[in-house]
Amino acid sequence: MANAQGRHRARSAGVVSGVLGTAGVALAGAVLVGMTPAVAAAPALLANSAVYFLQGTKIGDTTGHPAPLVFTDRMMTGAGEQAPDAADFHFVDYPATIGPFSHGGFRDPSWGVSVGRGIAALGEQPHRGDTVFGFSQGAVVATAYKRDHLGNGVNYVLVENPNRPNGGILERFHGLYVPLLNITFNGSTPVVREPVEGSGTTVDIARQYDGWADFPAYPLNPLATANAVLGIIYLHGDTQDLGADAVAGIDKNDPRYYQQHGDTTYYVIPTKQLPLLMPLNGLLPKPVLAKLDAPMRNVVELGYDRSDYSKSVTAAAVPPIGAPATPNTVAHKATAGEATPKKTAKPARTSLPDKLRQSTAAISSTLRALTGRKSDPEPEKQQPKPSASEADKPDAA
Repeated sequence: MANAQGRHRARSAGVVSGVLGTAGVALAGAVLVGMTPAVAAAPALLANSAVYFLQGTKIGDTTGHPAPLVFTDRMMTGAGEQAPDAADFHFVDYPATIGPFSHGGFRDPSWGVSVGRGIAALGEQPHRGDTVFGFSQGAVVATAYKRDHLGNGVNYVLVENPNRPNGGILERFHGLYVPLLNITFNGSTPVVREPVEGSGTTVDIARQYDGWADFPAYPLNPLATANAVLGIIYLHGDTQDLGADAVAGIDKNDPRYYQQHGDTTYYVIPTKQLPLLMPLNGLLPKPVLAKLDAPMRNVVELGYDRSDYSKSVTAAAVPPIGAPATPNTVAHKATAGEATPKKTAKPARTSLPDKLRQSTAAISSTLRALTGRKSDPEPEKQQPKPSASEADKPDAA
């Protein structure tokens, strides 16, 4: 999966079989390019507290990125955390491989073996007040550690977390096992709903549309799934190059990008251009790509449920009929200080088919403009022919 330095089983068998045609192939292809990070805000580190860094899978070109300490500093600073000094920074040495697709090919340990060795390498080193920083595969190791050490005062910063409850690919297809890669889709990072002071906090940072940490809840949406796969290719490997402002600049009043639940704060770093359109950069004019983005993004977002990032959500076939396509719903209005609307017998909302129809029309309009084609003229409305009885009636005087 992830590359600290480089670049899904639904609950029912029916959903799995439908999804593996897209998501399964997507996983195999994505493994070849790597993973990306995710972060949220926790209390500042105590003086002299240690940070234990767990890198991501070593796939592809592992050069040219900032050093782990610099990457850690940027993510933690952006989330309002006190970054560690060099003396308090500890690099946890573990394979970080996914044989046979990582650097050493078939000589490398499989994903499952690598994660297990990471857990062993971390051991019992962290103490109260310390922070475990996990990037990509490293976040999976950190998740396993947290499951066994809930409430012990250790903090976590998880970047591009495949175990993210709502978005992480290891939760989306919880229970699936891929023998070739020895990957068990082992569910979500635990959330302590009612934490006590000093029990530890978690920050979870993901890049929007990076399939490792922001995979669609409804993967039978082909645009959403293809977009997430391309997000792995185009976004994941560059996460280590982001500055602190990528996290610090997130709008905390917008629940699509910032939520806090229990002991965990969730950040989603917005992606300005859909990964679906990134292969077209340089081929189509920027204004055309910009005009295509909004309607295509509406269709892609039909594949997501962004109402609660702490809620474990496995993949489903289709979204609920009439469900909102985006999180700009009651939760968003409450965050913005608006009154929660009263329930009515027939709530006014745009159905999913309507949203899809509107977005498709906008995409078609842009493509017609690009090719110089005019819209097809609307057929003339035919006047209904009078019935025989009406034809026999005399004209009114």
